[in-house]
Amino acid sequence: LQLPMEPEDYPRANPGPGTMLVNMTPGRIEKMTREYLGLADDVAAVANLQGSFAAQDQPFMTAFYRELKHEGMPFLHLSPPPRSVARTLAANLGIAYDEPDAILDEEARASTTKSLDRAWEALLERTKGRRQAVVLLRATPTSVKWVEETFVPKKLEGEARIVPLSSVLHRMAKG
Repeated sequence: LQLPMEPEDYPRANPGPGTMLVNMTPGRIEKMTREYLGLADDVAAVANLQGSFAAQDQPFMTAFYRELKHEGMPFLHLSPPPRSVARTLAANLGIAYDEPDAILDEEARASTTKSLDRAWEALLERTKGRRQAVVLLRATPTSVKWVEETFVPKKLEGEARIVPLSSVLHRMAKG
C-alpha cells in the first residue's frame, strides 16, 4: 500500500489528494494512516508515494510509525533521501523496515520489453548468490506482458524464484 507523503518540493511535486503533510498533527497523521489501511485489502507492507520531505521529519515519521506498529505493519521505504530519519527511527521504535533492492519503473513504461529484459539480467547478475532480493515492478501493459512471458517456472529454473512480497518482508507482532 503506497501512501502519499509530502515531497521536498510540495506542492509543485504533488502525490495527489490526501497527501500526508509534515505540518499535520501527530493525531491526524495516525488517523490518516489508519484510514488508508482500513480501505485496503491484504496489505503486505506500507510504502511511501514520494515523501522525501516527510522522511526527514522525525515528528512526522514517529506518528506514522506509531500507527504502523499498532497494526504490526512493516514499512517499505522507496528511494529514501540522504537525510532520511526513517531507518534509524524505525530501528529505535521497533518498526520492521525494508528497502527494495530494485525498482523497475521507467523500464516498464517502454513500448517494448527489451529494457525490462536488460534490467532483469543485470539484476540477476547483481544479486547472484544472495538469498533474496525485493524487486518492485510498475504494472503497465508492457510489464504485464513481460511478466507472463518471463516468469515461467521453466525459464526461471536455477536463476530465481518468485514469491509473494509478504514472505520476504520482516513482520512484527501487532502492538
